[in-house]
Amino acid sequence: MKFKTFIVGLLILMLTPILVIGGFAAYTYWANARPQAGLLHCRVEPQVVFKGDEVTYTMSFLGKDAPRPEGKQAPLVDMIFVVDTSGSMHRTLSDMTKAARTVAHEIATAHPSGHIRFALTQFHDASEIKAGWTPDSNALYAGLNSLDNRSGNSGTAEAFPLIRQLLSQARPNAIKVVVFYTDGHIGVDDAIAKMAETLRKQGVHIFSISPPGYDSEAMYLITGDWDRVLEPINLQDLVNKFRFVADTVIGLYGNNAQLTHQLDSRNFTVPVEDSEWRTDNTGNLVRDIGYLAFKSVDYQHTLIPKTTGLWWSVGLAPPSMSFITPQNQVGSLKCERRPTLLVLSIWWLILAFLPALLWLLFFIGQRITPKPKP
Repeated sequence: MKFKTFIVGLLILMLTPILVIGGFAAYTYWANARPQAGLLHCRVEPQVVFKGDEVTYTMSFLGKDAPRPEGKQAPLVDMIFVVDTSGSMHRTLSDMTKAARTVAHEIATAHPSGHIRFALTQFHDASEIKAGWTPDSNALYAGLNSLDNRSGNSGTAEAFPLIRQLLSQARPNAIKVVVFYTDGHIGVDDAIAKMAETLRKQGVHIFSISPPGYDSEAMYLITGDWDRVLEPINLQDLVNKFRFVADTVIGLYGNNAQLTHQLDSRNFTVPVEDSEWRTDNTGNLVRDIGYLAFKSVDYQHTLIPKTTGLWWSVGLAPPSMSFITPQNQVGSLKCERRPTLLVLSIWWLILAFLPALLWLLFFIGQRITPKPKP
């Protein structure tokens, strides 16, 4: 065999599977890149994998694009953080600072400049304003970092004059919010309860966030609502509690939301251990979400393909979401389409390139076989 003939044959045998696999991969990326309509979008990452590899299936709720009731715009919000810096709170102030900074930055960047303003006060034996009204989450963070770590008793009564002072400087058309961070060991008496009740009657939203071991009864007297007495169990839950406060006052798109994903269990494995997902009686994946805010949130689970091939549509049906609207009606969302996934295997690649390997061995065998003498 001539060397030129060998090279041409080898190139054909090598390029053919490369072009075929490349074509499937290109189609996969093109199919997934098409725009999706609606408020629930789906995608997989990575889009080309080997059998047994983990794939992340993401369902994105685009709450920032959701229409508000009657076309209303996002409200102005003036939010006061009131932090207990007495001795019993010292060990949790660092986590609180991280959580408050995270959420303040999120809501400040998610809304038009100046829509959200923050203020910060501390109280123990006395009270002090650590940050006046500002739309800058970094200024709030600087105030949080300057909180006093000193011994002393909680002086909740001392906190209210500064709260009223800040509220008098709030914007008339803004939603007013007061968020206490305290363990509740504050000796709430009738005078304090009446001061809090007066603020609530003026339309001020009051929440409390407390570390474990707090006095819930005392905080109920201040908030006037058990749903606004919040106890996080760890740092991430502390972040979520601050998010809940912000989302509640800014407005909710829906509540009691639940995601359902009908997958093909014959071809895909979905580990649900140590995750927020569960499998219902019909084999569908289910996740209880809770409330839906006017912001974008991703919900993910792991997917492990068990068979090779080009999966034009991952799952038996597009993921769907049900929820209760603010008008107490049942609402639903569904992904417009299912994502595409290309699953390869080592043995499949070996078979694809086996003809090229045999062609190479045949050529080498011809070269080393001695030619018969005339």
